[in-house]
This record gives sequence, C-alpha cells and structure tokens, in this order.
Amino acid sequence: MSNNNVATTTSDQFSVETPRGKTLLVPNDVKEGHFAVFSVNPEEEPQRFVVNLHWLNHPSFLKLLKKAEDEYGFSQEGVLEFPCRAEELKKVLAVECSNKVSR
Repeated sequence: MSNNNVATTTSDQFSVETPRGKTLLVPNDVKEGHFAVFSVNPEEEPQRFVVNLHWLNHPSFLKLLKKAEDEYGFSQEGVLEFPCRAEELKKVLAVECSNKVSR
C-alpha cells in the first residue's frame, strides 16, 4: 500500500491514496501544507477558502472548528465546512495577515 502518493493527475485535480487505502481527489490549487474549507450559511452561496495548516493552531480558527463540530459532528466527510458567513471567516484570516504586516 502506498502512503500519500499521487495516483493520477488531471488539469484541475489530483488523487492521493491515504494510508488506509482510500483515494481522495484534491484540487490543484490546494498546495502542500494547505487545505480547503467552505463557509456555509443559508443566506449566501458557500465560499471556498484555501488556508495554511498553521491555522489549525490559531485560537479564532479553533473556535470555528468547534462550531463546525457542534453543527455537523466530528466525523464530517468530504470538504470541511464552517457554519458561518464568508465575511466571518475572512475576518479571522485577515487578523493573521495584519499581524504579519505589522511585525
């Protein structure tokens, strides 16, 4: 069994075999060290974001993950969805960007 090896490639996505033998399709714009999430709100169209893995340690991002767990459960399949407006997720991501600029 291969471990996270690229199995096939197309112009807009590639597939990766997981350690458990499951194949996942990953869009080409999700580079190594990043992952995609969607903001999902009944009042607006879902919006997709590609974010760096370091966000998994950020307190504001962890609050959104907890909100997603409360809404959808822990074993959510497919793309990670946050039950929030796109603007809320943009504000969380903008905090880190502004901190980097001010350093």
